[in-house]
Amino acid sequence: ASVNSIGARAFTECDGLTELVLSEGLTAIEADAFFHCTGLRSVSFPKSLRTLNGFYGCSELQSITIPEGVTTICAYAFADTQLRLVVLPESLETVSCNAFEDCYYLCHIVFRNPACKVQSYESSNVRGDSGSWEMEYDETLGLNWQTKIYALHDPEKEDADEMLEPVTDEWGSYLYGYRYVENYAKHFGYTFCATNVFSDVRSGKFYEIPVAWAYAMGITSGMDETHFAPNEVCTRGQVVTFLWNALYHQAPTVTDCPFEDVTPGKYYYEAMLWAYGGGITSGIDETHFAPNESCTRAQVVTFLW
Repeated sequence: ASVNSIGARAFTECDGLTELVLSEGLTAIEADAFFHCTGLRSVSFPKSLRTLNGFYGCSELQSITIPEGVTTICAYAFADTQLRLVVLPESLETVSCNAFEDCYYLCHIVFRNPACKVQSYESSNVRGDSGSWEMEYDETLGLNWQTKIYALHDPEKEDADEMLEPVTDEWGSYLYGYRYVENYAKHFGYTFCATNVFSDVRSGKFYEIPVAWAYAMGITSGMDETHFAPNEVCTRGQVVTFLWNALYHQAPTVTDCPFEDVTPGKYYYEAMLWAYGGGITSGIDETHFAPNESCTRAQVVTFLW
């Protein structure tokens, strides 16, 4: 049946619940509505949903699709789950403290709204005999340090006031926060990946987030400053360079190049030596690497393997 909201702790510890399909008309899921439903693996949210909460401790939940229309994700909404990638919709206005606490597998979180408010708790502590006050930022989204944060980059917001006005919640804590996702990411030392680096990489394409990640991690710099050329074919030289960059420029174990078509000074030279010395490639024959030939899909997966 269609309902407007699912109340707090409505389905707590329903271990047998494995799949959840929520009906249109639902606008809110309240705190701990599905608390510790440890068998839950699949959730389908309706387009009518506005306030999202309630999945704390759903330890088998690995992926979700949050629909456009959701404006608020509440504190601890997805804490202690196995989410890997989260894409937050453009409609999202606020995401609260600890929404993703203890999500140890969460590697990538995408904010479609770069001005989404990221809340944090701030506590006041008295220091020393002087009785001076020190403000400490105690809790934010709860993301682990390996999580990469993605959003549009806007140069104008770098000079804007990054902090939100504090308010006091029902426990007396100061609820503070960050006005822009990028400022939040940089303040706390997360890797920020701008999704709009290249003009030929459009929002929503399957390669949008991987390209932003690869650029932010120094794996690729694109064809030039504004173009990635996503539909062009990669050469063998480019692919081994991508791999070498991804593994932080490991030193080659060989110094003598066996290939007569690879000369020192080329951008891929050291990457090729590393790949050859590590058994990643043996060339197309004993004396040729063919760096400018197209790299087939079969060659790419073999390099990776």
